Amino acid sequence: MLILGIVAYGTRVAQVLMPGAIVDAGARHPSTLSPALRAWIEQLRTPLTVTLFLTTDDSLPTHLKSIGPATRQLLEAMEAAGQGRVRTRVIDPDLSVPAGAAYAARGRVSPVRVRQVIDDRDSEATIWASLVLSRPGSPDVLIQGIGPQHLPHLQSWVLAHLRQATPRAPRFAIDVPPGYTQLGGHL
Repeated sequence: MLILGIVAYGTRVAQVLMPGAIVDAGARHPSTLSPALRAWIEQLRTPLTVTLFLTTDDSLPTHLKSIGPATRQLLEAMEAAGQGRVRTRVIDPDLSVPAGAAYAARGRVSPVRVRQVIDDRDSEATIWASLVLSRPGSPDVLIQGIGPQHLPHLQSWVLAHLRQATPRAPRFAIDVPPGYTQLGGHL
């Protein structure tokens, strides 16, 4: 019991002294990048812009309030790992109507309708919860309609989309008959 009290007191002191610090031993927190995503970001040569189109936390329905903090923490972690090569933006198109919606539409982003049924009552809301990944020379990647159920998989989705959108260097081979030894020097 004494050990539990010491751990609780130590945790509280750490929260007061370092309010943003997170200890994530299981690597399950959104701000803890997976080793694969961290390695991909660290080897990044061209800049990456990550734009999160998200309704403000105050306007989100109660069952969706976890989306905002979790996705913003993921973006902060990606930006920190990118060492200047990753730029992030969080935009709520509803705050600057109609310019915000027009900007989102240029990126093929649209709001999504969410529905919740509680005690035989249903409520429906239209929210923004999409992520756009942009790199020069690659098509933009859109992850539309992010929900709380998607948060545990969001990092792996981002990495899979980024890998798929990465242009590959062309590979070719030349078959020359014997005696053409100078051709290799010209290539």
